[in-house]
Amino acid sequence: MPRLPVFRPALPLVLFAVWALPLAASEEAALGAPLVKRIVERLDRDFDPATGRFRGAPPLPPHGVLRFLLTDRVRTAAPGAVPLATATLEALARGGIHDQVGGGFHHAAAGAGWRVPRFEKLLGDNALLLRAYALAYVANGNLLFRDVAKETSAWAIREMRDSTGAFWTGLGARGEGGEGEYYIWTEGEIVRTLGPARAEELLAVYRLEPPGVLNLVGSPFAGLGPSREVLLVRRARRIRPSIDEKVEAGSNGLMVGALATSGSLLKRGSDLEAARRAATAVLDRLGPPATLKHYAVGTEAFGAAPLEGYAYLAEGLLDLHEATGEPRWRSAASALVDTAVLRFWDERGGGFREPKVGEGTVAAGPKTARDADLPSANGILASVLLRLGRLTGDSRYAHLGRRTVEAFRAEAEQDSRGMETLAAAAVALDAATPAPGAR
Repeated sequence: MPRLPVFRPALPLVLFAVWALPLAASEEAALGAPLVKRIVERLDRDFDPATGRFRGAPPLPPHGVLRFLLTDRVRTAAPGAVPLATATLEALARGGIHDQVGGGFHHAAAGAGWRVPRFEKLLGDNALLLRAYALAYVANGNLLFRDVAKETSAWAIREMRDSTGAFWTGLGARGEGGEGEYYIWTEGEIVRTLGPARAEELLAVYRLEPPGVLNLVGSPFAGLGPSREVLLVRRARRIRPSIDEKVEAGSNGLMVGALATSGSLLKRGSDLEAARRAATAVLDRLGPPATLKHYAVGTEAFGAAPLEGYAYLAEGLLDLHEATGEPRWRSAASALVDTAVLRFWDERGGGFREPKVGEGTVAAGPKTARDADLPSANGILASVLLRLGRLTGDSRYAHLGRRTVEAFRAEAEQDSRGMETLAAAAVALDAATPAPGAR
């Protein structure tokens, strides 16, 4: 295994001008607490208990919302946060969007609830849900959440890794037949595979929803693990969906962080070791941080990493550092953040911009902190900067984290929808900000 280099960031003097800018907004009222209140009240109004979804949201797992609701300080400030998160996670775990046979989650649902999936599986989705289920188990002790987290990490390690330990980007929707055929069952096939008695037991706990996907409707602790394993062996004989064999910096960063979190919270050494292997492989194949590449296929790397690649990988490495205590991961995360500041920082307004296409490293493109399918890079980087400030004692990181949050203050106060990841950073900022007049 290649040895991970130790990164010792050396920031050009020009950055001191960025970090030395006065921050008049630091004396403004706290943003996090009122924003949390508004967001939780809105989510409570929008939640539909019949479907386990938020009204008006796309049929995708609400990653930014779950991250927000399960943040320690949000849970403390808003008692309703954990019930909203756990109700959503319970519905996801029971629905057909969750692969009830092999673990892991499909990318999106078709229709109103989580019962019928669109069958593509993506690494980033599963990383974020793995993290959410591990955090939710710690928050309320639901053993279903612990088991879903374990099965999701087992699926990723079993089916999504290459020989170096890095993770592929996703699985397609089509197998040997039409879309989803790899995952679809008939009652007759289940009876032939398990035998009549075991099939009857299974179908009393799992219901087949058209076009033939299993939904959990009974107790998750009915002792049907051996029957599901038999179905998994039978399914493995089918032609597997195509694999997107790109190794992306960003999605691997999400999975490194998720495995570090589940390994730490659920005491799973196998998850921590998988996180170490993936982090080493990604830095070896896509690094160093100063010239991070977007993705690799085989031994060849392509493209400059976008902002989210830096954000997600830096966060994953910082999670791994906090889970293991190993300083090399914090050093690599710091180097990634330093490079992101050089490439993407908006000196005038604060926050990070993507470079315009064709303009190399000129940070002159769009700037947003709204979550889309995945959490916003600005929201993630704001939290990472604040964490680095706390871990290293370097006030420059904390200063940039503050300026990133403040860059989107007016937008968040006007419309908080999609600003959940930034709001989680704002709560952390409030906690780190001295009270007026304090020294």
